[in-house]
Amino acid sequence: RLDDTAGGISMVEQPDTDTAVFVRVLQDIEVPIVIEGTDTDFEMRRGDVYVVRWSAVREYVMNGNVELI
Repeated sequence: RLDDTAGGISMVEQPDTDTAVFVRVLQDIEVPIVIEGTDTDFEMRRGDVYVVRWSAVREYVMNGNVELI
């Protein structure tokens, strides 16, 4: 089993949502993207490529507005 916790150690770790990912914007994002824990925000326009925290773009990757590259 992949979720075996024998010995008190989980075999499946949770992903690090602060990991940086490369993304390409497929559709303009009208709402400014906010990086939690910072005062940074920015707009994403179609065709732009970014290196950004997964937690900031996860929603947009899941709904197809942004793709991982």
